[in-house]
Amino acid sequence: MTSIQANLELLQAGGKGSEDDRQGVDSALSSTKRMSGLVSDLLLLARADAGRRVATKDLDLVAIAAGAIEEVQPLAGDRRIDSRLEGPLPLAGQPGRAPRLIRNLLENAVRHTPERSTVELTARRDGDEALLEVVDDGPGIPADMESQVFRSLRPGRWPG
Repeated sequence: MTSIQANLELLQAGGKGSEDDRQGVDSALSSTKRMSGLVSDLLLLARADAGRRVATKDLDLVAIAAGAIEEVQPLAGDRRIDSRLEGPLPLAGQPGRAPRLIRNLLENAVRHTPERSTVELTARRDGDEALLEVVDDGPGIPADMESQVFRSLRPGRWPG
């Protein structure tokens, strides 16, 4: 994946070829980046299922959430992404994993929410815990999947 991405980036930087060629390279590069993210996510899940712990460091949930909004906004189309980010909200987590998890939540909300609706992301302190919440007008998570999606988190710790 890395080799394909690097070659596509070289083609994109060269800027030669027809408009159709450039659009094809842009599309392939975007798909490659998305696939690389999926592979990374699957690797993280496999490590978590195997019980492997990855080193954590101090993070700011508000800063990560704001960055995720910037990345997902271009995908939102006619949907509006509002935020209520009260911080900073320090927590211990995995620097590579935390942004991906929030991006995934926002991307799912955008993907499953009707056009011209609002997705709201809130990050705030709730007692000793940091609370991250995504609210939208989509169909929601099926009841039989909730136990797999939601789990209790220790205060101040990011999952994994």
